[in-house]
Amino acid sequence: MECPDLPEAKNGKLETIFRNSLERSALYYECQAKHKALADWTVIQRGRQGE
Repeated sequence: MECPDLPEAKNGKLETIFRNSLERSALYYECQAKHKALADWTVIQRGRQGE
């Protein structure tokens, strides 16, 4: 599973850096949720194999 590259700030302005930080944070947590869902699914599938 791949997640998108995190965007870089386009300039050094404080507003740009702040907005970029918010966007990066949102993308990070979205990707983290996808990885957790995949890990949870894998655990469930392995449990079913043992039934």
